[in-house]
Amino acid sequence: MFPTIATTIVIGAASERGRIWSTIVFAFVWSTLVYDFVACWTWSPDGWAATLGTLDHAGGTPVHIAAGTSAFAYSLVLGKRAPVTHGEQNRPHNLDNLFIGTTLPWFGFNGGSGLTVGIRAALVGVVTNLAAFTGAFTWCMLDYFLLKPKHKITLFGFCMGSMAGLVCITPGSGYINVPASAFFGSISVYFDRKIKTLFKIDDPFDIFAQHRIGGFVGRL
Repeated sequence: MFPTIATTIVIGAASERGRIWSTIVFAFVWSTLVYDFVACWTWSPDGWAATLGTLDHAGGTPVHIAAGTSAFAYSLVLGKRAPVTHGEQNRPHNLDNLFIGTTLPWFGFNGGSGLTVGIRAALVGVVTNLAAFTGAFTWCMLDYFLLKPKHKITLFGFCMGSMAGLVCITPGSGYINVPASAFFGSISVYFDRKIKTLFKIDDPFDIFAQHRIGGFVGRL
């Protein structure tokens, strides 16, 4: 499941501009030559990262950091979409699907990574959702107070903040306590919003900011 999710994140960079057959070939090559190696380094007992004491409960490095970095490079190679080139703003076309896709899958993504049913899995679910809540709350508050003259809270901002918190908590979700998880969402939102404006690339889903930066902050 994890390589499928990681590959899906990467090819999101090709949205509205990538060709289907070249994307299929890229997905196969990337999942084989990038994801497989990074996952082995991280989770195999003999992997060099694992031997250094690296802890990654649910894929912060193989999924989010690897996919976010690759998506950044993919976006640079593909260039900008025509609407973006002409200054048009792109918004999600279905907020209902955005909300469902942001909230529901993470119960299994982080909670099921331990491959057991017990107290630890329940704790992972709690810290994951707390990080998502603090991320969403922080993002919405920043939108309300910093976006002038609108000053409004949107479902889009709620989902962006939730995603930032969810990505950030992924690597440490199995190792931290509940109070500490509240800081992951807020910290990730700060760095996501700060860094996403520094790179002038057409990243349709903010993959680099959400996954690369969020995963890196969570790993630290």
